[in-house]
Amino acid sequence: MAKKPERIRMRKTSRWYKRIYVHIKNPASGVEGLRNVPLVLLSDGRPGYILNQYIFYLLQGGITDSKLEFNVRALEYLYAFTMALGEKAATTIEQGGALLAGFIDARRHGTDNFCATNKTHLQYLKKLGLHWEKTSDTSIKRDIRAINDFDL
Repeated sequence: MAKKPERIRMRKTSRWYKRIYVHIKNPASGVEGLRNVPLVLLSDGRPGYILNQYIFYLLQGGITDSKLEFNVRALEYLYAFTMALGEKAATTIEQGGALLAGFIDARRHGTDNFCATNKTHLQYLKKLGLHWEKTSDTSIKRDIRAINDFDL
């Protein structure tokens, strides 16, 4: 007897979200079969509605698995950064620009014990609880493209 495919699989977790993978009928037109897709749950256990709707939109457009992974991860990172800031997070359009600049700084310099910058205005990165290592400018540009695509 053939073994049934695993329907739900936990993949990526953070203090503020969990990502599970589920098999769904492929929503891309003209494509048959099941597709293993991410479903993002927020810290309260509820689905991240807007992000999951965006994932479905990307799936309908036929996005590849690797590009979907990059896009989802960038948005998860931005969400975690926003949550780590707490009350300091953006609430206006102007503050949104500062939030994105801070996110780029966190990705570029790392956070917590990985952050070695001595710049006074970036010392808050050492107390976020994200424990991100420094990342390359190429990865940061990919993150920004994914965030911009989501924001359109």
